[in-house]
Amino acid sequence: MKPRVVGYGSCGRAPPSSITACFESFDHGSEAFCIDVCETSDGVLVACNRRTLRLLAGWPSRIPGWAAVEDADLGEAFGGGRTRHRVLPLEEFLDSMGPLPMHVSVDGPLGKTATRAFERIIRSRMTGDTTVLARPHWLSQADLPEYTPLVAVLQPGEDSDDLAASVAHAVAMPARSLVAFGRTRMPRIALACDTRAAIAAARGSGAITVHTERPAWFRAAWIDDPFARVH
Repeated sequence: MKPRVVGYGSCGRAPPSSITACFESFDHGSEAFCIDVCETSDGVLVACNRRTLRLLAGWPSRIPGWAAVEDADLGEAFGGGRTRHRVLPLEEFLDSMGPLPMHVSVDGPLGKTATRAFERIIRSRMTGDTTVLARPHWLSQADLPEYTPLVAVLQPGEDSDDLAASVAHAVAMPARSLVAFGRTRMPRIALACDTRAAIAAARGSGAITVHTERPAWFRAAWIDDPFARVH
């Protein structure tokens, strides 16, 4: 069975964490798009990860405040033509997506105030499906709507535990780590599915969803796989 394809990062020419990258992902065949979310040092929830914030601010060892990245251009850091690509607050980014299905991946810890803001933003998004990915402990403490699909993100080498099973509807980890994943009846999501080796791992582990920066390539590679043709 072909898994659901979720775009992530830069799925075309636009830089990652940009609205244009999201739209390009759907143009290339994604059925949803995943954005990272993290908290600036002064508590603003932004639609990018901590590594990107540090890169944009030029601060390799600490997370900047919103003022340091508000006017930064993602295109200068990652490439992306002449168009200016801004980092956006999470709520503004999701509002721009309208009814498009989204995966929102929590990168790093969120303080209590940021967590409450995150809950409000997810609860208020009524026009599109929203799946939340985060570490099991954070999911166990968050007050998210019952109708929101929750995915426990596990690190390579971790096994499914009772906490993940009690708070999430599925588990996720890098595709090539799923092969060694312990037994679980929970649905599996394969992250970083951007190579043929990752495709083989996703197929062998029975992943129901994959995250990839190459959605069009993934669809063609999955169909062209000799194993798929024989079986």
